[in-house]
Amino acid sequence: MICYSREVIVSRLKLGQLHQALCRVEQLFKDQNRQTAYKEIDNCCQCIIENFHCIVEYSCIRDLPSDINTALSSLVFAASRCGELPELNKLRYLFKDRYGKEFESNSVNLQFGNLVRNQLKQALTTKSVSEDSKVSVINEIAKENAVAIGSPDQADTPMLLYKSRF
Repeated sequence: MICYSREVIVSRLKLGQLHQALCRVEQLFKDQNRQTAYKEIDNCCQCIIENFHCIVEYSCIRDLPSDINTALSSLVFAASRCGELPELNKLRYLFKDRYGKEFESNSVNLQFGNLVRNQLKQALTTKSVSEDSKVSVINEIAKENAVAIGSPDQADTPMLLYKSRF
């Protein structure tokens, strides 16, 4: 999906459709964040699989090693934001039953003391992308693909021209 989004951005730039390219950058960021989230979820699952014996042994969340606690918290958080992965919700409710409603609430609501992985938090809570970030990505993609992104006489490109990093 990320490669496809980048290809669409390049084609829009080649056609001089800067506004459409900027809109597509928003989708590219969402795709990249989703990919990051899936990698983090996979890492958390691996941690839980490798340390399942600890989870079986300790019924109090505070007794678990911090890496396992972080993995559990992160999966509960991810379950609340990744509806396309219903298996996570099953885990969320199993962990809630085992470690309590407070553990679940702290993780889901990112309350003080939560141990949710920072990269996962960022990937699943970023709602919008700044115009500067979009312009930076457009310039990067244009440079990588040797695409000119406008000339001074084009009315819809001043932001790109002034922020160009070529």
